[in-house]
Amino acid sequence: MYRLLAAALPDDPAAPRYLAMLDQSLGLTGDPPERVRAVIAGARTVVRAVTEAARKNRRLPEGTPDRAAVEARLDGDQLTEYYVRQAAAAARQLLPAVAPGAFLLGLGLALDDSAMLREAPIAGTLWQQIESPSERAARLAVLGTPTMQTRHDFAQHFTVSAALVVLVGPQGAEGIGILKELSDSRGGSGFSFVDLSADLSGIFFATVVGAGKIPLSRLEDGFAVADFLPEPSGLKEGIGWDEFVSSYGYPPDQRLFQERESLRGRILALPSYRGAGQPD
Repeated sequence: MYRLLAAALPDDPAAPRYLAMLDQSLGLTGDPPERVRAVIAGARTVVRAVTEAARKNRRLPEGTPDRAAVEARLDGDQLTEYYVRQAAAAARQLLPAVAPGAFLLGLGLALDDSAMLREAPIAGTLWQQIESPSERAARLAVLGTPTMQTRHDFAQHFTVSAALVVLVGPQGAEGIGILKELSDSRGGSGFSFVDLSADLSGIFFATVVGAGKIPLSRLEDGFAVADFLPEPSGLKEGIGWDEFVSSYGYPPDQRLFQERESLRGRILALPSYRGAGQPD
């Protein structure tokens, strides 16, 4: 999308700037077969660790307002934080060259309860190599409802976008997110800057973790949702096609990139990126 905009608007510096800012990596789609196999095997280990963590959590009693259990079943944001920490712990047992990618890919699959990527041309093949249909059914039976900022769809957008960075690189992951929102604007739920914020947050998270700027040990010890996903207050969603074209053009012009830059500023202001360096 950025390349198309750069060609369509040669006097506008926004698109070339974003192209330069994004990592041009093709992810696993451009890696040697032996590395792909190693990351898939590592992701399988991560998914199994999250599934086992989900089973343990499922066996715990539910907490109630009037009677707190000694160890109550986790739900919502706390459940997501628990899963991320367990995934990081499992990934840390892998070879350092494989661990970050396996962590991100495995986490995205482990928290994904949809069939969209499993049926997609590129992701679907890898998804099915990592987890069989029977293993998926067993995971979904105990997974619960992990959320980020109290919304289940945010957890999906964040973790799946992070996994897509491993598969197709940051630029590809962001392009998929924007195209999904454009599709939603045509008769679906509408273009959502709230969803795009979660997508970008997952992409930036994957970029810094993949580059080793935030080590897995830190995530194992204290991953917190609020450190990596900004609150969505003030962000617009439910934008229909006609409104989107009127406000941002088609192909989208610099107004969309200005909104993207504002979202990027929100994300990079989070505590997680202080001292870790900004995503490239």
